[in-house]
Amino acid sequence: MCNISVVHKLSDLRAQSDDGTAAAKISRGILADTETRILFAHPASEIAEAEDLFGLTPSEAAKLPTLGVGEAMWQVGTQRAVIRHRIGPQEWVFAQTDKALAI
Repeated sequence: MCNISVVHKLSDLRAQSDDGTAAAKISRGILADTETRILFAHPASEIAEAEDLFGLTPSEAAKLPTLGVGEAMWQVGTQRAVIRHRIGPQEWVFAQTDKALAI
C-alpha cells in the first residue's frame, strides 16, 4: 500500500479534524508510517509545525524557508538530504504553478 498526501500548507493537515479526535490520530499515524517525504519550501510561520509533524531537527527545519524553486528536503527512512531537482524544458509547464495560483 502507498500513501500519498499533497498539501500546500502544513496547517491543512490539522484543519481536517479537531485535535484529539480519532480522525486526527489516524491522520498522524498515517503520516508517521510514511517512509518517504518530500518537503518543499515552507514559510517561517509553519516551521514549528514541520518540526513536530516530520520530526525535524531545528537546523533541518530552519532550511525549509530557504529552499529555492526546484529544491526539496527528502526524507527516506532515517536519511535526509536537500536535493535540487532537474526539470527539463518540457516539464516546466507542469512545474510552474506560481502564476496559476496568483489571484
